[in-house]
Amino acid sequence: MRFGGKGVGILTDFSLTQEIIDHIKKNRAFGLIDLLERPSLTQFEQLLFVALRWFGYSQVLPDMENRFLSLITVLETFLTREGGSPITAQISESVPLMFDVELQRRLRMKKDLQELYALRGKISHHGSRAVLYSDFSRLHDIVREFLGAMIEYSPKFRTKDDLLKWIEQRRLGG
Repeated sequence: MRFGGKGVGILTDFSLTQEIIDHIKKNRAFGLIDLLERPSLTQFEQLLFVALRWFGYSQVLPDMENRFLSLITVLETFLTREGGSPITAQISESVPLMFDVELQRRLRMKKDLQELYALRGKISHHGSRAVLYSDFSRLHDIVREFLGAMIEYSPKFRTKDDLLKWIEQRRLGG
């Protein structure tokens, strides 16, 4: 199939090959299309769209600090519980549990998230304007993979509480 028009940039012709279609179907975000057609969504599915909105902000906001805070907000959307342990611990201990990776990688991810969340505190509470692109990029990679996992796991959870209970079970070895 060929799409496009006459011109340059987004107006140039392009071919939609079977290879491209297969790649799109493998993308975990493709499953969200089905959700858009549903008459009602579970609380967890609604959270997915809230988180995706924040992720979108992280791509388009003009300043690095607000882009960084938007990525943090994606994680907070799913993983924070009022009256629970400190938010840094909730996020840094929960995110690595979403991935089936070796222990050393999970420990490294936890340490990265602790450092990145500390930077969030400096921005939010002290007005720091010192977000390095490398910090943004590190957080972006983690959040992108986390969102992919949330999309993949979405049929498993109806509520945020379902997710948090599942994480607690994993934390305790279940």
